[in-house]
Amino acid sequence: MLHPAPAVSRTIEAVSKSATPRVSIGLPVFNGDAYLTQAIQSILDQSYDDFELILCDNASTDGTEEICRQFAQLDPRIRYIRHGQNLGAAANYNRAFEEARGVYFKWGAHDDTLHPDFLAHCVAALDANPTCILVYTETVLIDECGVETGRHVDRFASLSSDPAERLATWLTFPRCLCNPVFGLIRRAEMAKTIRHGTYMGADRVLLGELALRGCSIMIEKPLFHRRMHPDISTLANPNFLKLTQWFTGKKSTGLRFKRWRQVCEFLGVVNRVETLTWRGRWRSRAVVFGWVIALRSEFLKELMLPLYINGQDTPLKTWMRSRSKTASTSAAGKQVQS
Repeated sequence: MLHPAPAVSRTIEAVSKSATPRVSIGLPVFNGDAYLTQAIQSILDQSYDDFELILCDNASTDGTEEICRQFAQLDPRIRYIRHGQNLGAAANYNRAFEEARGVYFKWGAHDDTLHPDFLAHCVAALDANPTCILVYTETVLIDECGVETGRHVDRFASLSSDPAERLATWLTFPRCLCNPVFGLIRRAEMAKTIRHGTYMGADRVLLGELALRGCSIMIEKPLFHRRMHPDISTLANPNFLKLTQWFTGKKSTGLRFKRWRQVCEFLGVVNRVETLTWRGRWRSRAVVFGWVIALRSEFLKELMLPLYINGQDTPLKTWMRSRSKTASTSAAGKQVQS
């Protein structure tokens, strides 16, 4: 498959790869050649250019490697890392962060793009607000052709000094796309977190921990372009087991309780954030339990998973049905005899 050659829009001054950049951008990718060139080019076209771009290739089998190597040859700010085998999406995201050296860090996605002023606005916001640990922007939703299909705002930003209130702002927002995880984050604060877990909804838990650790800002400008297309992870992996395999890189079997797992992880985060007072810890736990109560129908529905997985009867459900039929037959036989 042929790919268009990377187009570096302006002359880049020689930059030593040993120099410490102000911003690190980690872009994990697996078989992303369809949109990767656009994603990388939008990063290189940023008006703020004191950054490094770390491309983490999760053993892609398409044209991803070729694209990455072409860009890395053209721009000294790019580092290309290729894994010998697929480590799973979560491990690849975390590896991209572990390679970062900048004061600020941002995750990128191989199919999303940025407005040229995204970094400039985000860096300025964090510089001007030293108590804030994360900044993100409004989101433009685009399709596979790059055509705008809508706008989205995740209600995550909070300047409250109360950690529990910041967590509640995030957990009580029903229509989250977790776009703030692609914002600009203080690397030192990210290093204290659990990073990206190997389960569904791990990005929401990570953002919950960041909310407990500090304030955040949303820039009211649509500078982040998120591509919604048939090959995004949630659509390309339409059920629990396949999506879990995408996260871990390993074939998954058995039951996965998404929401209940998130509850356990949220409570674990509340316990491990060292800056919380005892009162703040208990109030944060109350926020998590309040979230469970608010979504009790979803949590109760998930308890039915032992009976149904991906719409199919499980052995337990089949056994229960057979027992029910046996009992009915036995009862009918007794009625005939009497």
